[in-house]
Amino acid sequence: MPDSAIQDKLIAEANKFDKLRNLIEALQQQAPTFVDKGLDSWSLDDNGLLLYHGKIYVTKFDEICHKIIQQVHENPAYGHPGKW
Repeated sequence: MPDSAIQDKLIAEANKFDKLRNLIEALQQQAPTFVDKGLDSWSLDDNGLLLYHGKIYVTKFDEICHKIIQQVHENPAYGHPGKW
């Protein structure tokens, strides 16, 4: 799970896109919208992160992608220490 600073950036970035913002609002309200088709593939976690098929949805925002990869890669349990 990304740290809280990365989570905040993920949420902020998703809300910059109209379609994603509408999707998030629909999931929060559980109300029918134009995105109903395939809505069951999307959800929100307890922190408000947008999930697609149970995985955290990351927009194409280089800084966030880099930080997530770095955080996981440098954890000895998941990757290996050092630079990538």
